[in-house]
Amino acid sequence: MHMQTSVSAGDAMAFTLPGNGLADGWWHELNCRDSRAAISFYGRVLNWRFEEVPLRDGSRYHLARQGEWAVCGILEMDEARHGDLPDHWMAYMRTPDLDAALRAASLAGGEILRAPLVVPMVGRLALISDAGGAMMGLLEAGSATDDQGQAP
Repeated sequence: MHMQTSVSAGDAMAFTLPGNGLADGWWHELNCRDSRAAISFYGRVLNWRFEEVPLRDGSRYHLARQGEWAVCGILEMDEARHGDLPDHWMAYMRTPDLDAALRAASLAGGEILRAPLVVPMVGRLALISDAGGAMMGLLEAGSATDDQGQAP
C-alpha cells in the first residue's frame, strides 16, 4: 500500500511524496561536487528528471523526480562550505520538531554538525552526530520558515 503526503516549505510550491519518501520517515540526498554529472548519471540510470531549487545560502540544490514524485535531492558541495568531504549519499530521519530533536541530541551526548537549513519544498534539516560519532541528518518536513531558515 502506498501512503501519500503533501509537503510544503513556507510559500514554496507543494509536492507529493510516495510511500517510500517522507511519509515513511526519511529523505535521501546526494551531496556531490559536480551536480551536472550526477544529474546526467541518475537521469539516465533511473529515468529521473530534475528541477533546480534555490537555497537561501546560495547553494545549488536539485529535486529528483520520478513521474510526479520527488524521490531525493542533490546538493552541490563546494570547498568553502564542505572542505574535502567526499561525495556521498545522506539519509535524513524525519522528526516533527527539529529544534526539540537537536536539544535532545545535545543532551544525550550528540553534537550538532550543521545548524538548521531550509530546503524549499522539502523542509528544515540539520546534521548531527550521535554519542558514538555516527553522522545522520534530521528533517522537519514542510515547516513554515522565515528568510533565515528559523521557525517563526
